Parts: sequence; C-alpha cells; structure tokens
Amino acid sequence: MRSTSDPRVWSFGDCASTPSPDGKPYPALAQHAVRAARVVARNVTAAIDGRPIKPFVYEPLGMMAAFGHTRAACDVKGLKLTGFIAWWIRRTYYLFQMPRWDTRFRIAFDWTVSLFSRPDLTKIDLAEEREMEQRNSAANGSRSV
Repeated sequence: MRSTSDPRVWSFGDCASTPSPDGKPYPALAQHAVRAARVVARNVTAAIDGRPIKPFVYEPLGMMAAFGHTRAACDVKGLKLTGFIAWWIRRTYYLFQMPRWDTRFRIAFDWTVSLFSRPDLTKIDLAEEREMEQRNSAANGSRSV
C-alpha cells in the first residue's frame, strides 16, 4: 500500500488499488479498507522507526447477509448459521466496527427497541415519474424501455 513512485505516499481504501499476493487488486470493499488501515498504520510506524514493513494479505473470515427484520445468514470460518442467531452475529460484528463506546451503546439501544416494533414500511409510487418519462421520450422521438 506504499507508492512505488514515492515511498512517502501510502494509500488504502475504496479509491486505492491494493494488490494481492498474486498481483490482482483486491475488490474495493469496506472489509478490505478496515483491515488495510490497520496494516498501513503499523507499516507507517515501522517505516519511521526504520523497521521492515509487512505486506497486506486479506484472508476472508466469512460472509454475512441480512434478509429482513430479524433474519440473516452467515458463514463464519465454515460455521453456517441462519435466522435470528445469524442476524444477531451480523449486527454484533457491525456494532463493534463503530467508533467509541457511547456510539455503540446508542446503536445497541436503538436496535433493541426496534426488536419490539414492526419494521417501517414505505410505499414509493413511481407512476408519475414513469408517465413523465414516457412523455419526454415521445417528445424526443425515442422509445421508452
């Protein structure tokens, strides 16, 4: 994550191309950026102190997906879970990615309260926008898809 043209420049995150050991760049995902930030911090300190720097190697811990109010699925180090427990693990992981304990407590409180209420449902009606798009397309002589 150190620039090849200027060793004083370091980069990581969504806008940086971070090569994996095989030379292909890692995808621009938050999971990579969070772990890369820790490696860059250690490497900058090592470079200042004259110690060798270590390469960034991302090893996935698993995958998680949410499917609604209290449903999810996760595969963490080969352990596959679904339902409420997977949802709780996913929420807990993301909770501990938040900075500062006061923020974590506020978020955990909000999530706990939301367990006892129904999910918010919002209907978005796009009929007016579709009609306007069709009128504009007809006026321009092109067809609407």
